Order: sequence, then C-alpha cells, then structure tokens
Amino acid sequence: MKLFASTIKYVLLIGLLAVAIPAQTNEFHDQLLPAPLDSGFRMGGYWVWCGSVIKGEDGKYHMFASRWPKPPGFGPYWLTNSEIVHAISDKPEGPYKFVSVALPARGEQYWDGQMTHNPAIRKYKDTYLLYYTGTTYTGPRPGMDFRISETHPKKLEAHRQERIGLATSKSPYGPWKRLDKPILDVVPGAWDQYLTSNAAPVVMKDGRVMLYYKGVTRLTVHAIGLAIADRFDKPYKRVSNEPLNMGIGAEDPFIWVESGKFKALMLDHERKYSPDKEIFYATSDNGLQWTTPPNAIAVSRNVKMADGSTQRFGKTERPHVLIENGRPTTVFFAVSGTLNGQGASWNVAVPLKK
Repeated sequence: MKLFASTIKYVLLIGLLAVAIPAQTNEFHDQLLPAPLDSGFRMGGYWVWCGSVIKGEDGKYHMFASRWPKPPGFGPYWLTNSEIVHAISDKPEGPYKFVSVALPARGEQYWDGQMTHNPAIRKYKDTYLLYYTGTTYTGPRPGMDFRISETHPKKLEAHRQERIGLATSKSPYGPWKRLDKPILDVVPGAWDQYLTSNAAPVVMKDGRVMLYYKGVTRLTVHAIGLAIADRFDKPYKRVSNEPLNMGIGAEDPFIWVESGKFKALMLDHERKYSPDKEIFYATSDNGLQWTTPPNAIAVSRNVKMADGSTQRFGKTERPHVLIENGRPTTVFFAVSGTLNGQGASWNVAVPLKK
C-alpha cells in the first residue's frame, strides 16, 4: 500500500491534468464483431438502460440493468423512476431474460430510496459487489398523472442528491444488502460538489478497489475522478482534489486491467472526439494519466449487425466489457432506437475477436 500511495503522489506532482499524449491505434475498435440480432436485453413496456454482466458459478451470465416504465417517457423519468433489475442468459451475448428486481424503491427516508441506476457488478472472493447510483426525493413519484420536465423542482431535487452506493450478496440472485449511507458523497466547494454517479470500480487481486466515478460541478461540467479503498467495505478516499485528465467532459466510464495496462471506455459527453457523442477509448500505465488514440471512437452510433446491415442508433452509451480469463470477450452498451415502430431503448451486446 505504501508503494501504491507513493506512486499516486508522484503522478499527482507531475500534473494530474496533463494533456493526453496520442497513441497510434485504436486497438479496441478493431476487435468489434457484428452484433447478433437478438443480443443483449430488452423488456416490453420498459425503457432499458445500462447493462453490467458477470459470469456466475452456475455457468450463466448475469446482467444487471436499469429499467423504468415506458409511459410517461424516457427523460427525465429515468432519474425519478429507475430501478435495477437482474436478467440471465446461457451465452454472454444473450438474449437475456428478466429474473427479478434487484434494488427496488425502498422509501424516501433512505438516501437511495426512490431510484437506483447505473449498476456495475463485480466480485471479490465469494462476495458479489453491486455498485450503483441512488437518489431520493420527497413526495409522490412522477408518472402519467404527475408529469415533470427537465427543469421541474422534483427532477432537480433528485439530480442533486445522486450518490454512489454499494450492495453485497453471496449470490447474483440476491438477497442484496444495502448500506444506509452512500460510499462516495460530494465534497462542498470541490469540482464534484453537485453529485457523484457512474461508478466504475476496478477490484484488484489484493482486494483494493479503484473507484472511478463521474462528478459534476453545479450541473455544468462532467468529469471523472478516482477514489481508492483498501477493500470494498473500507472507506473510499479521493486521490486528488481535481478530476483525472482523461475524463474532462466525459461520463459513463468502464475501466479494466489487461496485460498490466489500464484500459477505459467512456462516453464523449462534450463531443471532443466526435459530433455524435459516442464511446471513446483510452489507456494508462498507472490508472491516473491516460492517453487516447487519434481515432479515439471505439463504439460509434453505427453498429454492424450479424445480418450484414449497419444500424444507426440514436444513442450508444453506458459501455461495459465482460472480462473472461483475463481478456475482454464482449462489449455491452445501451442504445436508443425504434422497435416495432415505437421509440425504445435496450442493451446491445457485441462479441469481440479472440
């Protein structure tokens, strides 16, 4: 731990906000294969978002995703009505079938009592770790008889109370034990003073957790920071009072370690690399300073399908990479588009080259 702390201090001294040095290729994009037509997870009558997958001891693949009812609409109701659900499949690419609601609403008196979102499933030894975003608000839940807008006080109340939490279980089927407090709160006056969300934990072999996350300053600038815990159930401490260089204007991070190198997929929220707000790729030797290739976009809105067609989605967000035997095998992401003539959102799974 002392060596790790020393490394962090050294990197911070030479400038955590240094400009990223371009790499030469986008190795991740080159691995994408066509997406099976029935891949991923969708639910009739619901908007589906996010999608985080892990393989269980039962040999099945377990996805944790966010859903909320189709009426009255997609946004801002994801922020007030979302709940995390559990789905399973015999194959990593799916299709996934709904099993249960993993983290339902539990009452406005809890910090996460009204909404759960952004699931990120991991495992340490015999314990499944379900990181997520939660929030609460006072009064009735919005719906068809109580519509809200992006500027409605209810939406703003729910937004500014978003925090990162952790639920644990010995089985992917639950039951899940939630905490009475978030594991990462805001810091008054800091760059992430408004909210914390989009948890992207990296669980190291020795049990340490590097928790990448999104912070927001007064609802204006998205950025990605890092907090570290000695173990999943220990305090999470920020490594810096500033966000990381790779995440200014980004959100939805997914971070993994492959062959000793940190790798990341993130949503280009501020359209730095593409006018279409797509998913970009970055790498790092230490998890602190990152580089991006010149052709940074890893997953675009144009997705090649198994029937030879290319489908253009309205959005491609919330990336997740399934790691099996130390290497990526499948990338998942949320999309918006049209299903059966109606607007919809669901999760898509794209296999990767071996």
